[in-house]
Amino acid sequence: MMLGNFNYVGGATYSVTSAQALANPYNAYMNLQKDFWSANTPSVVLGNAPLSVLLNTVTDSHFNTRDRMGRTLAFMARNLADGWVSPAAATITNEHAIAVNEQIALLLETEPVTGDVQASIVANPGVTGYAYFMNTISSPMCDATSTVTAKALDKSCTGTFTMANTPVNRLTGTATRSANLFDVSTWRATTNAVTANFWSYSIDVSHGALNSTGNGGSIY
Repeated sequence: MMLGNFNYVGGATYSVTSAQALANPYNAYMNLQKDFWSANTPSVVLGNAPLSVLLNTVTDSHFNTRDRMGRTLAFMARNLADGWVSPAAATITNEHAIAVNEQIALLLETEPVTGDVQASIVANPGVTGYAYFMNTISSPMCDATSTVTAKALDKSCTGTFTMANTPVNRLTGTATRSANLFDVSTWRATTNAVTANFWSYSIDVSHGALNSTGNGGSIY
């Protein structure tokens, strides 16, 4: 939860839901903070993130049970819209989200030969669960209310938003720790990943609704 450089900060009496975040990514409950680990912030004395590959990453947990896919995608949209990450010219690959189910541990370690950070997964006995790696490839747009053309997502948006073709990479965990299945440094599956423990698909955000392609219609 604390390894990412972008954080969602809930309140004592609230935690933003997917429905709220999708309906308005700038609603009052979307309290996002950045630079938790950054040495560029004078008040932070912890230095850089322990893993530099997570400096442009937002994390989420209790993912499936609390239906948090929508809010995580909204977190990513806000990070882009607010200029916390800079999109590449054609493909946005430098903003990431990592989310896990409850009773799941996602383990990151440095591969000794290449130096890449790679992920394995393990679950509590009797539990099968998932971890998700996502990155954006299209800029989020504020859904227009009075014109045909959508406008850039920003603080003036008071409604839903659109963000197309977000890649989702899902790791399946059981009580036996997996091999390293996902390379976080290159953001792609390792040669150990097979359909039994790794699956990729995409999700569209459109007018507050989520649509999945390549996963039988399921967003999880």
